[in-house]
Amino acid sequence: MRKANFDMATFGYTNFSEPRVGNLLRRSIIYNGNSSSYLYQLLAFESPNDRQHMLFRNLETGELDELPLSNLTPTLFDPENSGFKVVGQRMDHLLTNGVVDLKEVSNGDTKLGFEVRHATTGDYLLRVKSVRLPFAEKFTEVGLEYIHELQNLYSDLFPDKTLDLTSFIQSRIQGQKKNRANIDRYEVERLLGKK
Repeated sequence: MRKANFDMATFGYTNFSEPRVGNLLRRSIIYNGNSSSYLYQLLAFESPNDRQHMLFRNLETGELDELPLSNLTPTLFDPENSGFKVVGQRMDHLLTNGVVDLKEVSNGDTKLGFEVRHATTGDYLLRVKSVRLPFAEKFTEVGLEYIHELQNLYSDLFPDKTLDLTSFIQSRIQGQKKNRANIDRYEVERLLGKK
């Protein structure tokens, strides 16, 4: 395995896992003593090998932030909020958006990610594969797990197609706002002695 210019254990082990300009990533924050997050979009690198000076846009507030990549984490891929529809029996976990088909792969209760096929030809574009974990003597099975991996797959293999993530972004932002509202409500109830 080649030496990666990013933390593979954090961002994924596929050929599409390295963060790139345009990718959606998540920044965890402490909000009133609780964990919350914001959805960010990577806008620019200071230089290709500099992971400490990167420009991001907070998609909820519109604010620009210069952050190191180490301050962000990937956002789990949610196919049904990303324009994918279930095909056939739900038990098959086959989803499509007309460009690519996804099949969720699991090992019992453990989800391994998605295998990706070309929707027209049926050719595999990404298969679940076994990778050796860094600094460990064990292997794990991995497939497509994160939204930035799907963005990069589209960029590399379907540059003429648009991956519409409007619903995904709106869903994440609404979830983040709801999380912080619940934290605020709980804090008020705690201060009033109701919790």
